[in-house]
Amino acid sequence: RWLGFWLDMLVVLMIGSAAFVSVAANELYSEIPGGLLGAALTYVVLLAGLFQWSVRQSAEVENQMVSVERVLAYCRAPQEPPLESAPGKAPPADWPQRGEIVAKNVWATYHPQLPPVLKGLTFTIQGGWRVGVVGRTGAGKSSLVGVLFRLLERDGARPGSALAIDGVETSGLGLHDLRLRMSVIPQTPFLFSGTVRENLDPFDKIEDDGEFWSALAAVRLDGAVKAQGGLGASVAEGGGNWSVGQRQLLCLGRALLARHRVLVLDEATASVDPGTDARVQRALRATALGRRATVLCVAHRLHTVADHDLVLVLEQGRVAEYGKPRDLLLRVGSRFRSLCESSGDYDRLLAIANQQNGREELFEAGEEEKKH
Repeated sequence: RWLGFWLDMLVVLMIGSAAFVSVAANELYSEIPGGLLGAALTYVVLLAGLFQWSVRQSAEVENQMVSVERVLAYCRAPQEPPLESAPGKAPPADWPQRGEIVAKNVWATYHPQLPPVLKGLTFTIQGGWRVGVVGRTGAGKSSLVGVLFRLLERDGARPGSALAIDGVETSGLGLHDLRLRMSVIPQTPFLFSGTVRENLDPFDKIEDDGEFWSALAAVRLDGAVKAQGGLGASVAEGGGNWSVGQRQLLCLGRALLARHRVLVLDEATASVDPGTDARVQRALRATALGRRATVLCVAHRLHTVADHDLVLVLEQGRVAEYGKPRDLLLRVGSRFRSLCESSGDYDRLLAIANQQNGREELFEAGEEEKKH
């Protein structure tokens, strides 16, 4: 519109100039026919329409070229790594068996021109451990989950950089081989249009209905599913006909049915009510103890990790602290203690950690008696 306005002003100026020239020419050269001067003015007036048409056509061409630009952008976008592992590099069929995660000097960035979000992470998670990952906003918690599932590729050029699960380097695996062997429960539950059965078992691997009901009972959702009509109950796109808490519990049930040795929660209970949060935590404890699954819990609510085996505290993409919750809470100047004090629940969290520490001591004593 701005260009069209100034083109109209240009046409007005040209019409005025043509009129002035016509009058001056008629005075100086009286032999010029009046019809010729009138034709000149007429053609100058027609320029306004031609200019407006040109502006519209140029705008239309620009709009159409946006599609071409996007197609070229997609063609030039970096491609994901192969979905399948190269011949001879596929992991064993029963991998992972223990769920041990070892990270050494892990660096990652979302773009080469941006600063790294993970800076030399080094830690070890033994199989069957429950580890909480905490930190302030932007500390790199979700980025760690992204690197684990290769949603975000780590910088493999760093010396000594490695990320292995049960001794298998994840960078050499196909995306399907890696992601299908672990379970993740994101903050926003993902459900698709279908039935409860289809959402719990997307790949149709389970035939026994008893397994479905056992998983639903573990997350305390069996009653709600029965009220909706059983395993054939309808699930709308995105789970819109179920509450947020029920959707999250369905996702947890799906993870339990998968029976993977590595279970990752990316702030999975940040948007649910305390009752649902408590049910999720009980189901996770039972899963970790009964199946010895490794649980990596990115926590928004600190009480959800106070009873974990270890807590990994991230700060600006680095490992700030790594140890037992009770030890970190009792350590003066600890970053984890600072986070707990800021939340106003320090005493409650310390009580939870002390209770967990007592259970660990009883368990270790029982194991020693078995050995002797």
